[in-house]
Amino acid sequence: MPLAAGSKPTAHPAALGVLVEADADFAGTRRTSHRRVAVSLRALSTRVDLLARADAKAAPQPLGAFNLRPNGVPASYQLVLFNPSPVPLKVVARLSGLGRETAPLVLEPNKPMPLVFAGAAKPQAEGTEAGKDDGFALLSDSALSLELLDPADRESVLQTFALPVRVADPAGYLRVSDAVFTPGADGKPNQLSVTVVPGELPGGGAAPVKMLFPPKANPGLVVRDGSQAANVVAAGKPAKLYVENLAFPSPAGASVTVTLSADGVERVFTYAAQLPALGETVRLQRVTTPRVRIEAPGYARGDKPLAVALEVDDAPEGAKLELLVDTAKDTKSPVVADLTLPIATARARGARFRFDAKGETLELVGTLGDHKPVLPVELLTGKRTLEARLLAPDGAELAKSRVVVVFDGNPPADVKFLDLPSRAAKGAPLAVKATCAPSVAGIKEVRFFVGKPTKDELPAAPVPVPGVRADGEVEWRANLQMPDAKGVVVVGVRFTTFAGLSTIETQEIELLDAAELTKPAPGKVAGKVIENRIAQPAATVFLYDAKGAPLAKTATKADGTFEFRDLPPGRYFLFTEKPATNRLAKEEVEVKAGATVAKDLELLLK
Repeated sequence: MPLAAGSKPTAHPAALGVLVEADADFAGTRRTSHRRVAVSLRALSTRVDLLARADAKAAPQPLGAFNLRPNGVPASYQLVLFNPSPVPLKVVARLSGLGRETAPLVLEPNKPMPLVFAGAAKPQAEGTEAGKDDGFALLSDSALSLELLDPADRESVLQTFALPVRVADPAGYLRVSDAVFTPGADGKPNQLSVTVVPGELPGGGAAPVKMLFPPKANPGLVVRDGSQAANVVAAGKPAKLYVENLAFPSPAGASVTVTLSADGVERVFTYAAQLPALGETVRLQRVTTPRVRIEAPGYARGDKPLAVALEVDDAPEGAKLELLVDTAKDTKSPVVADLTLPIATARARGARFRFDAKGETLELVGTLGDHKPVLPVELLTGKRTLEARLLAPDGAELAKSRVVVVFDGNPPADVKFLDLPSRAAKGAPLAVKATCAPSVAGIKEVRFFVGKPTKDELPAAPVPVPGVRADGEVEWRANLQMPDAKGVVVVGVRFTTFAGLSTIETQEIELLDAAELTKPAPGKVAGKVIENRIAQPAATVFLYDAKGAPLAKTATKADGTFEFRDLPPGRYFLFTEKPATNRLAKEEVEVKAGATVAKDLELLLK
C-alpha cells in the first residue's frame, strides 16, 4: 500500500515499517508468525521515476528496459527524470560504468527533467580501423545502471535504476505464414515462395528480409529468376519472396533447404523439403531441431591464433557452446580435448553505445550473430580435430559438429631446379622442372616465372605458369616462354603449401640465338706454376694451339695460380720458363666443352 504525503509532508503518521504475517499448518496445528520490517521514509519521500523518449518533442514514457533490433541501426534515447513528490529534490544522475554523470540537478515537483551527461572523449572503439571510428563503444554487460546521488555526499546513493539492454531475435517479431513450392505445368515455370508477416517490431524502421539457398545444402541447384528480398514494416502487409524456374541437379527433383535472414541476422528461419520436378504442390517444413556447424579452414598455420565460425540455429534459451581441439585420427573417434574453449551463449548478442556531442542523447546499437572465436593455438604441427558442441542449460548435448584442420607453420624446404641449363634459346619455350622436400600440409600450387620477384610477389609479366605434377613423381614441370632478347634473365619457381606459406628459388640463365647454342660451350684451363714445390708468383704462362701458334699469355697470381677462359674445345699447349734458374715447363691439355681442365706446371731444368 503506498503512503500518501497529504497536504503537509511533515505530518506523516508514525509509520514504523511493515508487519509481515505468515501462517503455517504443522500436523494439524496452525501457527502464525510475525516479522517486523523497517521502512525508510526518506526513500519513500525521495522516489524518482525514470522516463525516456526517442523524440525530444514527444512525451516521455516509463523506461523498464532498452529493446534493440539487431540491424545495426542506432536507436536514440533521451533520459528524463520525474519527481512525483510535492517537494523539490536535489540529485546528481550517474551512468555507472559509462563514465558519465550530470551536473547537480533540482527536480521540481511533477516536472520532467531531461538529463545531460558530461564526459571525456571516448577512445577508439575496439575492432574499428584508425580514422574510421564511428564513435560507438562496446557495452560491457547486458544492463545499464543509473544512480541518483546526493550532491552534498557523492558516496550516498539515493536510488538506482537497473536498465537491461535486450537485443531481440527477428524470429520473435516476424513469422512465416507460407512456404510453398509449385512445380511447373502448362508452360508455367516452377515457383518457390515464402510469405513473411510482421509482428511487434521493436522501434521504428523496416526490417529487410532475404530468402537464400545455402550452396553447401543445395549442391547443383540453380536459381534463375525471382525476387528474393523485401522490407517488412510494423503493421504493414506481408512480404512475399519467391524464386522461379529452379533447375534441379536431377530430373526427378532434389532435397532443397531455404533460409531467411532478417535485420542482418542470418538463418532466422530454415525450411526444407524434397521438391519434385513434376507433381503436386509441396509445403516446406520448418526445421526447428537445434543445430551447430563449425566453419574452419582445412589447413592453417600453426604459429598464430586460428579464427573459426560457429553457426548455431534454433538453440533453446540459455544454451551454450564448447569448442574443443584434440588429436583424434578420424571424425568418429571420441574427442580427448587438448584445449577446451567454453562460450556462455549459443549466439553472440552484443550492444554498443555512444552519446551525441552535447551529451543529451544516448544511442544504442544491437547485434546478433554467430560466434567467431579465435583459438589460441601456437606452434601446432599436424592434424587436429575441432569439435563444436551445443549444450542445453543443464549441460546436456543438443548437437555437435566436427572438422579436421592440418596445421603447418613451415614453408616448403629444399626447393630447387632440376637440370636447369645455364644457356637457352631466346624467344623459345624452355622446359623446366623443380622439386622440394615433403611438407606436412602438402603443396597446393607451384608457379614458374621469368623475372625478379619482389618478396613473395611474382612478376606480373610474363604471366607465371602453373607447374604440373607428374603421376607418381615428386617434381613439378612446365614450359616457360623465354624473352625474345639476348642477355641474362632470372628464372624462378614458387612452391606454396595448403597452409599458405611459400618459398621461392631463382637462377640466372643466358639467352642466346638458337644458332649459338649449337656451338660447343667454351671450356677453361686452370693451374699453378711451382718450382721445388714452391708457388711461383708473377710467372708468365703462354698458351699455344695444337700447331704451336701462340694464342694468349697471362701472369700467375701471388699464390702461383693462373687460368685461361672461354676456350673452344680442342688440344692446347702450356709453356712457362724461369731464366734465373734455367728451368721451364711445357704441358699438353685437352679442353672439353663446358669443362675446366686442371693442369699444374712444374719448372724443371732444361
